[in-house]
Amino acid sequence: MQGKDKDLKEVRLQKQKKRIEGKESFDQSRKICQSEIKEGDLVLQHDSIAEINMSQVRKLSYKWLGLYKVRKAILDKGTYFLKEFDGTALTSTYARNRLKKFVQQSKFYTPVATDSDEGSDSSSVGNSTDDENNDQQALGEVTVHRSARI
Repeated sequence: MQGKDKDLKEVRLQKQKKRIEGKESFDQSRKICQSEIKEGDLVLQHDSIAEINMSQVRKLSYKWLGLYKVRKAILDKGTYFLKEFDGTALTSTYARNRLKKFVQQSKFYTPVATDSDEGSDSSSVGNSTDDENNDQQALGEVTVHRSARI
């Protein structure tokens, strides 16, 4: 009987060791979310159906749905209740790994001068009229010149 108990303890310790090793490898291989989602944050919801359905029609479709606001966050469990912007509450709960925090960018596109636009180093800037410069400043656009290395 003592031999069996000893074997059972050994098997239990081996299982525990394997679980710890599996958790460590999972933590190293998976991207762990660093940003915390709180109440009132804007989030996107992952479209799980698009992940499953790999037909040509869905291949290039958006993988994130909507723009929702977090109504309630239970951080201990990692679950979130969402609502739409008109105040309509969504009925189900959402796990943290199915949500992505939405980051609004003030200026997404910055125009870049091409080689044909540049001419020489400073001559293209000097050739523009004052009206064009005023229009660019009013719109907040700045011409960015490419590096000589590119």
